[in-house]
Amino acid sequence: MPPKRKTKPGARSKNPNRGIAAKKKKHRPKAGKRRPKPQNLKTKDGHTLYVKFKNLGPMYDFWGDEFKRHFNLETLASALERHLRTRDRFITPSIQQKLGAPPLKSFTVELFQEGKFQLIFRVKALNVVGKSTTIGLVVAKNHKEYSEVAKKEHALLNILHDRVPKCVVEPMKGGYIFMPDRHRRKEHDREIYAYCTTWLGGYHELGIQKDLRLFINVAKPIPFTTAQTEALKRRMLEIILRTYDPVRRNCMAIPQLASGDFVVSKPTRTKKPQLMLIACRDMENRISPPQLIRRIIEAEWPWGKRVYRLMPSEPEEFVQALVNALGKEEAMTWLSSYKKAVTKGRMTEDERFSVYMMEQLNIP
Repeated sequence: MPPKRKTKPGARSKNPNRGIAAKKKKHRPKAGKRRPKPQNLKTKDGHTLYVKFKNLGPMYDFWGDEFKRHFNLETLASALERHLRTRDRFITPSIQQKLGAPPLKSFTVELFQEGKFQLIFRVKALNVVGKSTTIGLVVAKNHKEYSEVAKKEHALLNILHDRVPKCVVEPMKGGYIFMPDRHRRKEHDREIYAYCTTWLGGYHELGIQKDLRLFINVAKPIPFTTAQTEALKRRMLEIILRTYDPVRRNCMAIPQLASGDFVVSKPTRTKKPQLMLIACRDMENRISPPQLIRRIIEAEWPWGKRVYRLMPSEPEEFVQALVNALGKEEAMTWLSSYKKAVTKGRMTEDERFSVYMMEQLNIP
């Protein structure tokens, strides 16, 4: 056999992983998110404040359509983080109403619910002495008409919470978040209205199914039975009726269920689902009791190829809502006034609550 050829000294090996000439490559860690400079974490008072955002992806309505947004939530997050560290006059003071004066150490801001007009965030805050709390932050979806809606809604919730504190979320402070244009065009700078509320732990958005039953809008939707749906409708009417002020003759406008105006708790074996009102965009003024009854009876919305009605299907449930909200004597006074208005022709008769039905229910 011929002798094997010897590799010449200094020759390069074809396999870079063999031989003395092979050099190990230095491992370079993947480039991650740069840590912010310590001075950029300081508030105007000189305290370090950490801000974290969660769940800023798209959200969808009851039909599976993505909600329209008028700005990127990353842009809002950047503006909100700057706001919290510089000139915050309503979010931090709202939290310190619950935690006291010690400076805040961290915020975790998570998108919880979205509607046509607003974004609702869950804000968890921790202060330097280790105390924490959670509040809601409602942010308008643009700086124009939706900011006006949010500002008005904030004022109305203050009125309604004073009237029915057990049924309406408690609003706190509100103000504007400055959102500069990313291309530094001053004419495109925006101020978005936002306000804080107490956090309703254990409550979730109330939705309407295609079969017109209500459901809890969570990751795995929880449908209500027909009986539970009727009971929740009655509870909605009770809340509307309790907001009526007989002196000012006004009350909340009919709520917009498809916009997430109500939140609901999960039922248990021992506890029925509870409702809370979290939004109100208008008030009905110069309203008499018969007119309010009429508005409730007529309240309906197109829902797919069907119609969703606010009034329970059984007239007895409607009467029970009036009794629960007003007391039996006052409820009968209201119903008697409505019946007279219909029989005398001042209001047209509605088949859903006709004179015959009222007579069967012993309404004088």
